Amino acid sequence: MRVAAALCAGALAAALASCGREAPPAPVLTAQGFRISERQAGRIGGFVSLKLRVEAPAGIERLQVSERSYEVDLARSPELQHLPLFALERRVWSLRDVTLDFAPYINAKLDAAGDYTFEIDVSDREGRTATQRLSVELLEDEPEEAEATDPPPTARLPAPAASGDFRMQRVGAGPVQGAERFGLTWTTIESVAVTIRLRAAEDGAVRLARLASPVFDAIATREDLARAVRGEGGGASIDLATANGAAAGEVIAVQPATSDGAGYVLRTDHSETRLSEAGTTVVLVGRYKH
Repeated sequence: MRVAAALCAGALAAALASCGREAPPAPVLTAQGFRISERQAGRIGGFVSLKLRVEAPAGIERLQVSERSYEVDLARSPELQHLPLFALERRVWSLRDVTLDFAPYINAKLDAAGDYTFEIDVSDREGRTATQRLSVELLEDEPEEAEATDPPPTARLPAPAASGDFRMQRVGAGPVQGAERFGLTWTTIESVAVTIRLRAAEDGAVRLARLASPVFDAIATREDLARAVRGEGGGASIDLATANGAAAGEVIAVQPATSDGAGYVLRTDHSETRLSEAGTTVVLVGRYKH
């Protein structure tokens, strides 16, 4: 009887411990630098980078991409020639996060103007799924002009602003990875919404300013960028809530310490937080112009 009672007690303790474990978050698909609900347009054979981030903390079990009659499971397909079409070097089975770039597929396989739709389905190793649709419009090449004319000698075309992707991450009290270019760091000042105080690193930025969301898309030239960076307002720090994607859509101007630097304007498209033994992990992902 004592043995049986001990076995029952052990089984109950194991069951309670199992119930107390927090399951990893479900898979998430996030567009990088654009809104997934909007059709993305480009020229035939010259489509630029079009990235979608896949996050599955429990591990990717299946990652299915479909476009008309084309269909491939990027997690397990034995046909490795599919991987470069999405800028991958290896199959993604069991990975927890990966970024797909659809531009190589579009430029290699779509050769007629029109509308196309990708279906992306991801399943994690807990059996949970997430789905997104990515719409693309291909445009005909612009006809060449019969006679190219140079601008008048006195005309000066404005220099375009450059852009890129960023991913910044801090685990516990460690350094902020990916923020060196912008001269930034942060500290966590509130643990419930995981509010961080974004500020200058040593010898880094001298002023930060929160801008309206439409400003980012309106910046086309370096003159536009300079006006946004050196506008009114701002200060030494900005507080951002980051849990559950709360920082998505935030636009921040960063004025550098060097007088000759044009500065940066960053737009956060995705934010997340995770708890671990090493401390709270805070991740910011987005685009920047400089």
